[in-house]
Amino acid sequence: MGRHILFKCPRLGTNVQHWLPATPPENEPNSNAYVSVVCLACTRLHFIHKESGKLLGEE
Repeated sequence: MGRHILFKCPRLGTNVQHWLPATPPENEPNSNAYVSVVCLACTRLHFIHKESGKLLGEE
């Protein structure tokens, strides 16, 4: 089952909710991977870590 994540748009600074679908571990050998999502606030692509839900470059 997938999950909802909440991240802050780096361009506008607003909170954005996004749904990440679940991926079976056997299909994704690299758990340290990012997925691209279309931001609903600024309509640009952002890269989000699949496990933690953090943006690429966010500490």
